[in-house]
Parts: sequence; structure tokens; C-alpha cells
Amino acid sequence: MSDKVNTVINRIKATGLFDLDSGLSYCGDEEGYVEILEQSPYTFESSLGNLCKFFDIGLSASDESNVTEYRVVAHSIKSTARLLGYTDLFEIGLTSEMAAREMDIDKAIANHQVLVDKTNETIAMIRGFFEDVEEEKVADISSGDELTEILEAIRAAAEDFDIDGMDDGVKRLKADNLPDAVVERRKDLISAVANIDTDEVIDIIDSILENI
Repeated sequence: MSDKVNTVINRIKATGLFDLDSGLSYCGDEEGYVEILEQSPYTFESSLGNLCKFFDIGLSASDESNVTEYRVVAHSIKSTARLLGYTDLFEIGLTSEMAAREMDIDKAIANHQVLVDKTNETIAMIRGFFEDVEEEKVADISSGDELTEILEAIRAAAEDFDIDGMDDGVKRLKADNLPDAVVERRKDLISAVANIDTDEVIDIIDSILENI
């Protein structure tokens, strides 16, 4: 186990808030768990943006399609929390999901801010696990051709729904010598990969390739 993984796992254990056994059962091992955990803030932020968008449209029994969209996002937050073994957020997400499923609009509205606040708290807590943790050195990308090759490989992985291939490619984009066009969209790309939104991954890659 690397120093980074060991440090993060120990910080998680110290909180007493995570069911690590459950998280490891989904993620395979501690290294895989920490990789997913590190990407999860991007997933949560993306989900929160959508959750608030559908809430702002207005949760109403007369607009069932919007309530359904809201339910799907609440389900996503709940599922990511379950993947990480974070029961507190899982239960709050489940409350919102079931309220929307049952068209209990008052309950969904009442739980909305609770879910938003808990998700933001979770994002901050998870990022705290990685503060001052020494990153493993990523080799600089030696040429524009190598960068293009990496980007095209991520795009091909997205087209094939190859989740591991997308993850591996994104890790290689943590190098320090990337052009601005890549750095500016890297966060969006990580979020899209974390959400397994292959269409968005392809769109972002195409945009980057046009600007490098």
C-alpha cells in the first residue's frame, strides 16, 4: 500500500463515519477505494448542480418529469455515498429519492436543503482527507503527439464504455506540463469520467483537441 493510500485510509478510519468494509466490497481493495474517493467530490458537485437545477424549476405533482429527473440525481448521490460506505449521506439521499418516487412533494422539498448541506459537507470532508498528502509523481508528457494520443485513447475508451480505460487516461493528465486548454477542462473531464457520462467525455475531449 502506498503512503498516500495508507494516510487517507487512516484519516477515514479516524472519523468513524465510514463503513470501510462495505466500501471495499464495492471497490475491490484500498487502492481502488481511495482512487474512487478522490474523484467523488467531482461526482457530488456535478450531481448537486443538477439537483439544484431541477429543484429551482419547481418540484410539483403537475410536472412529473421534473420530479423524476430530481429523483434520478438524488439516487446518484445516494449510490455514490453507498459506494463509499458513507451511511449518513446515503440515508439522506434515500429519503429524497423515495419522496420523489412516491410523489411526496412536501417531503422532497423539506429534505432538499438537508441533502444539499450534507453533500457539500461530504465534499469538504473528503477533500480534507487528501490535504497535504504527497501525490505520486506523474511523468511529464513529453510531446504534443503523446498528449494527443492520451486524449484520443480516453475518447476511444468512452466510445467503448471502457471505464478503466477512461480512468487510466485521466490519471495521466495529472502531469505538470499540460497546455492551458487541457488544464482548464481537466476538472470537467474528471467529473464526466467519475459520472460515467461518456457523451460528455467525448464532447470535452473534442473541445480540448480543437484548442491544442
